[in-house]
Amino acid sequence: MREKELRLALVCFGGVSLAIYIHGCTKEILKLARASKAFHSDPDINAQSRKTYCYPNPELTDKPDTELVYFDILKSLSPELNLRVIIDVVAGASAGGMNSIFLGRALAHDLSIDHLRHHWLAEADVSKLIGDKKPAGRMDKVFSKPIINYMSKKYLGDTALTQMVQEKLPTLMSIWKLKPPFDGKHFLGLIYKGLKGMGQANEHSLMPYGHRLDLYVTVTDFYGFQRVVPLNDPPTIREREHRHNFHFSYLNKLNGTTLSLKQDATRTPNNIESDFEDIDIPALSFASRATASYPGAFPPAQLREVDSFLKDLDKSWVKKDDFLKKNFSEYKKAGIDPMLTSFIDGSILNNKPFGKAILAIQGRPAFREVDRRIIYIDPNPEKHRPSPTGAPPSMLNTIKGALSNIPMNEPIHDDLTKIQAHNQQINIIKTVIDTAKPEIEQLVEKISGSTLNTISEAKQVTHLRVIANIKSVTSAGFSYGGYARLKVRNTVAYLTNFIGDICDFSSGSRQRRRLFTVLHNMAFEDKFDFLSYTQKMENGHKSGMLNWVK
Repeated sequence: MREKELRLALVCFGGVSLAIYIHGCTKEILKLARASKAFHSDPDINAQSRKTYCYPNPELTDKPDTELVYFDILKSLSPELNLRVIIDVVAGASAGGMNSIFLGRALAHDLSIDHLRHHWLAEADVSKLIGDKKPAGRMDKVFSKPIINYMSKKYLGDTALTQMVQEKLPTLMSIWKLKPPFDGKHFLGLIYKGLKGMGQANEHSLMPYGHRLDLYVTVTDFYGFQRVVPLNDPPTIREREHRHNFHFSYLNKLNGTTLSLKQDATRTPNNIESDFEDIDIPALSFASRATASYPGAFPPAQLREVDSFLKDLDKSWVKKDDFLKKNFSEYKKAGIDPMLTSFIDGSILNNKPFGKAILAIQGRPAFREVDRRIIYIDPNPEKHRPSPTGAPPSMLNTIKGALSNIPMNEPIHDDLTKIQAHNQQINIIKTVIDTAKPEIEQLVEKISGSTLNTISEAKQVTHLRVIANIKSVTSAGFSYGGYARLKVRNTVAYLTNFIGDICDFSSGSRQRRRLFTVLHNMAFEDKFDFLSYTQKMENGHKSGMLNWVK
C-alpha cells in the first residue's frame, strides 16, 4: 500500500462584498480535512471507520454533507493509495483574512462553523453593521440619491443596483458628518460572537501530532513605523513601513497519545501550543476586525477598542501582552506604542499574501510521500480588458487609476515564478538522489549485510551510520571538503537565526550579522582537513573540532 499526504496551503484574496463566497470555499476545505480525519481515525485498513463515515469528535455540532463525498473519494483510492489531506498554512487579507481566522481556529481545535452562515447572511447585513449609530438624516438621503444613481449608471451601466441596495445605501451615507457608516465596535462584537459560537477549544484537532498550523493575516498600519536598513555608506538608513502581518499558530508536540484537558476548561493541555484557544479570541477578533476595516466603510481599528469592548462585557484581555510581544516586536525596537496606532484594511498593500505562505511551507517535516499544493481563492478574477486604442485616458480616470486601481492591482506572476523556481530546484535534487540511490543501496547492503532487519537499538543504527559516512567520505575524495564546509556554514546560519530570535535581533540587522561572523570564525578558527578528520574517526581517534560543530 502506498502512503501519501496531500498538503494544502491556502491564500485567500481580499474582497469587500465577497466574504460569503470565500466563507463557502474555506468551509469546503474544512469539510475535506474532516473527511480525511474520519477516514484515518483507525490505522487498520480493514476497520469499520474506513467503510462508513463516522466522525471521531462527538462534540462537533456541524452536520456532515459534502464530507460524505470526500470520504467516498478517499475510500475509492484505498487500499492502493492511502491518502491523507492536511491544511497546514492559511494566509488571507481583508474578507479573506477574516475567513482565514475562522478556518484556522476550526482546523486547530476541530470546531463548528455552521452558525457562521446566519452570521454572514443576517448579522452582517448593512442595516445591522451601523450598530448604535444614528442613520443618515433626510437631507443626507436627498443629496445622496442623485449621486448614487449617477455613479450606478456611469460605472455599472445596464447592471443597475437592485431595489434593496437602492433602498439601503442612502440610509448609510451621512454626507455632512463625513464619518464611516459602519460601527467598528459593533463589528468587533459580531466577530467575537462568531468566534465564541464555534465552541470551546479542546484536545481535538485536524492537525496531526508534531505538525504546525500557521495562519497569517495582513493589515495596514496607517501611521507606520520606521525600520532601520543596514547599508555601507551611510551605515544605516531609515524607511517607513506600513505593511504588517499578524501570525497565529498551533502545534501539538505530543507523539502518540492525547491528554485530557486540565481543570481550567479555557486552556488546552501543556503539550499543545495554540493561539486559537478561547482565551485567544480577543486577539483573533482584533486581527479580523483590522484586516477587514475597509477605508471609508469602517473606522480604523485600534487595540484600545478591544479593551473597551471587553470591559463592557466585564472581561479582560488576559493574553494581550503575549499578543503584543509576538506581533509587535518591530514596534518596540522603533520606540512605537502599538496601542496608539491605527490599522486599516490589509488588502491595501498586500491583497494576495503569497509570500508568507511560500515561506511557511519550507522546512516542514515529512514521514511519507508529500504532494504540496497552494490554493489561491480569488472570488472575482479580473476580466479581460480591451487593448489600448491609442486614445489617452481622461484626467479623472488617470487620477483614479494612479491613486487606486493600479496600486491595488497586485500581479501574482512574481510569486508563481518563485514557486516554479523552487519546484525546479526540488526536481534537480530529486534527480541527483535518484541517480545516487542504486549506489547507496549497495553501500547499505555491504555495510549492514544480514543485520539490517534485526536492528533493535538506536546505538546500532548510530554505529552503522558512522560507518556509512566514513565510506561516503572516502569515495567522495577531494570534493568532500567543500561539501563539509557548506554543511558547517549552514549550521552556523541556523544557529544565527536561532540565537537571533531568542535575543530579538531584527532580520538583517547589524547584530545578526555580527553574531554570524563570530560563530563563523569560531567554527573555522583552525585550518581543518575534513578528510583527515573522518579518517581519524575511522581509526577511533578523537578530533580537535569544536563539539557543537561536530
